[in-house]
Amino acid sequence: MYLDPLFLFGNFCLTIINTVLNLASMAFADASVTIPFGGLHIVLNVPLAYAINRERSSLRALFLNGLIFVSVVIILVSGNRESTEITARELAGNFFQLSFFVVTMCIVALGLFVRMSMLSPLEKAQRLGMTMGAGLIGALTQLFAKAMSLCLKDGAWESPITYFFILTTIISALCQVYSLNRCLDLFSASFTVPIVNAVIIVVGSLYSAVFFREVERWDTESRIFVPFGIFLCAASIAALSNEPEPTEVREPAMSELSSAAFEEALIDPEATQKKEAHVNTLRIGILQLQYW
Repeated sequence: MYLDPLFLFGNFCLTIINTVLNLASMAFADASVTIPFGGLHIVLNVPLAYAINRERSSLRALFLNGLIFVSVVIILVSGNRESTEITARELAGNFFQLSFFVVTMCIVALGLFVRMSMLSPLEKAQRLGMTMGAGLIGALTQLFAKAMSLCLKDGAWESPITYFFILTTIISALCQVYSLNRCLDLFSASFTVPIVNAVIIVVGSLYSAVFFREVERWDTESRIFVPFGIFLCAASIAALSNEPEPTEVREPAMSELSSAAFEEALIDPEATQKKEAHVNTLRIGILQLQYW
């Protein structure tokens, strides 16, 4: 299965092309625009899930996906049209902003709540805590990745802050992948992926907007509609976590096959195994697409 051309091509697109394009966009656009824009991949999951896995979504899921699309459009229209150039020296000074310190303390408090939830004896609290924790790590990854992109764009190879952001980006990205995979091992993807993405969009967008001083360039329209679009996008994604598993037009199980088909499977077991491996490959591809 792991040598299947479709599987290899999908992983190449996700790990190489997707990463390069994300880093490039972060260097030329505000984080408060690029991070919520990632919510569009959930909208694209609807036609892809049907085309590949034959999964039908409910009207409620289609409505929520429509809200996600509308929220992203609101952010793009009302957000900053231009992104200012930030040097590595200026990024180092941004750590000493009072507003950044206040928001950091709020995130620390949220992290303590997440930790308490993970230690709770209630299964629902543990599930929420672990998925929110993965989302918080993802939000930090977004901030570090944008800062790294700006340092590389500035060509500040002689500055220690550049290597600091490179190191923190790598560490936080690895922790994000591990925490997300841990959640997917324990909980359903239909709950995990929406919650993780919602936390990344809200915390990552607002935290980055403060750190990179994007809020200082917001006009009255942006101060109203950008936060509104961010929370609308996150709320719509979070609401998808309560959506029941999509119905799948599955192929009959072995016990449901006709006697002729059962005999055919016995005669050519290798062909049956190849078919099952191909189906599993497509399902893994959809799951990875939902994460990224």
